[in-house]
Amino acid sequence: MKPSTSVPESSLLLAFLVGVLLTSAVGLVAFDVQPANADRGPDPTSPPHSYSYGGGSCTAPEQADTGWAHEVATGTSRTFTANFTVVHDADEELNVSFDTHRPGVYVLDLSVVERDDRRGSESDSSDCTTASILEFAASLPTDYERVELRVDGETVETVENDGDTGGELWQFAWNESTQQA
Repeated sequence: MKPSTSVPESSLLLAFLVGVLLTSAVGLVAFDVQPANADRGPDPTSPPHSYSYGGGSCTAPEQADTGWAHEVATGTSRTFTANFTVVHDADEELNVSFDTHRPGVYVLDLSVVERDDRRGSESDSSDCTTASILEFAASLPTDYERVELRVDGETVETVENDGDTGGELWQFAWNESTQQA
């Protein structure tokens, strides 16, 4: 009679459980299944953003109609910031909008509009360059395509996502007297 070479039931059960766990883990990774509370990044149709601006004050002519934009990968999103110094008459102010043209393509649009209350328009007769400074920030999806920066309907810069996770800085000017050669 041959000696028994059967595997104990407990070993079979253990092998079965290990197989189920490994198959589940591979399936979760392969199909990108994440827990319900996992951070999936910002909503691409309406990414969170904020801005503030102050204005109607004198600025140095070489800083007029200039700006910069910066973006850097931050976990499950890309932090996008921008700064604009926009020249306008003393009785005008900025209107700011941030729109999604389609998921991944965004437009930050600044336009100069007449101030509703006209405060200070009589007394602001100085010979200075009047401008407003805008600070903007948004949390964009990591795979966003581009952000178009517009002033009064004119695109002054297009920031394209090149996939680089390091920080990138763009500087721009849209008034011929402030553009650098």
